[in-house]
Amino acid sequence: MNIPQGSSDAMSLDSSLEVLLEALKAGGNGNEKEGLPGKRQQKKELDLGIDYSINAANHAGLKCRRKVFDYTREWSDYNLHEALQDWHENKTAAIFGWAALNDLGPSLLMTNVLLDRIIDCAHHHKIHTIQELWKETSWTDSEKYGEVLTII
Repeated sequence: MNIPQGSSDAMSLDSSLEVLLEALKAGGNGNEKEGLPGKRQQKKELDLGIDYSINAANHAGLKCRRKVFDYTREWSDYNLHEALQDWHENKTAAIFGWAALNDLGPSLLMTNVLLDRIIDCAHHHKIHTIQELWKETSWTDSEKYGEVLTII
């Protein structure tokens, strides 16, 4: 098929060929978008474990506890620790009796690890409501003994 040199079809064909030749010289495959480099940019995918860690609040059944960074305890933290220990012992004695407190200790109500976690979160101002207390500590009795928030 012969296209006359002066026709508009020949001009559009020539311009199309020029664009194609320029793309080939640049090393592109013709699929790149304007403004992007010649190589296709790949979508970065996160490892599934990292994705679950970042978006734990969006996945059912995962407990999202935010990290509490290391810090040096201040006097206010020690005062809170003493107040929580007093509440801890008094509440255990009131619920289970003095005999259980003497035999088994106050950890029946709340473990020492949980007590330390509450102090750490209180230092960083992470606990203000019962829902935040449960989210940060996963304490099953957080709704029942939410009065601990008044001490914090």
